[in-house]
Amino acid sequence: MIKLLDKKHIYIIHQHTINKFGGDMGHYNNTDQKIESILAQQHGYFGYDKYPTIYEKAAMLIYFFANSHCFVDGNKRVAITAGGVFLKMNGLEDHLDDMEGYNKTMEIASRELHGVEVDKYIKGLSIWLSTKFY
Repeated sequence: MIKLLDKKHIYIIHQHTINKFGGDMGHYNNTDQKIESILAQQHGYFGYDKYPTIYEKAAMLIYFFANSHCFVDGNKRVAITAGGVFLKMNGLEDHLDDMEGYNKTMEIASRELHGVEVDKYIKGLSIWLSTKFY
């Protein structure tokens, strides 16, 4: 069974990344709702799981946390850290170089994708993650 992140994990990750790297601890009025919406996508519904593998779930978390601006500061750091924590919680070992993680989150945040493009990007990101966590 795949272990999933919850909202408490995300707030702890945010606090940790801000404490470690600096930035503003603030969040918005709709931060809880944004986090809950992203985390809900870890689950399958009505017999269909859009992100069935741990790599696809991690890629989805990274993509949407990098682009959803849940927090005043640290969104990309939360994104890559949440994906990594999720994969480690599920027994995978981290072989991701910090600079690679930084570059990947910058790439993700700079893209303006819509609809099927997002799904294709997340699939590609999941393949990339499988070479960094095993």
